[in-house]
Amino acid sequence: MHVCNSRDVFVDYQSATGHEVVLEDKSRVDVLGYGTVKLQLTTGKVLTLERVFHMPAIMKCCISVKMLKEIGFSVGFDDEGCYVKKGQEIVGTGFAEDGLFRMGLVDELLVV
Repeated sequence: MHVCNSRDVFVDYQSATGHEVVLEDKSRVDVLGYGTVKLQLTTGKVLTLERVFHMPAIMKCCISVKMLKEIGFSVGFDDEGCYVKKGQEIVGTGFAEDGLFRMGLVDELLVV
C-alpha cells in the first residue's frame, strides 16, 4: 500500500473512519482517509499514485513497489539508488538514505 502522512498533498481525498493498519511490530495506526497524490519528480515527470492511505502517525510516506508494478511500472535498485520506469522511459530516480530509498522530488517537504 502507498501511505502518506500529510493531508495537504492529496489532490483527491475521501475520509475514512474506523480503519486501521497493523504494522509489523503489531502496533495499530489509524487511516483517516485515502485518495490520489501527485508527485513532481526531479526528472520533470509527475508520478500519480492512487489508493494512497492517509496515516498521520507514519513518520515517512511510502510508495508500494508492488502497486507500481501492478499498473505497468518497473522498479530497479542498486547500492546507489533506484529508478522507476514506464516502458523504456525513466520516470523517476531515487537515492539510498537511512536504510530506505528516497525518491527525487521537487518538493522535498514530501519525503517518501
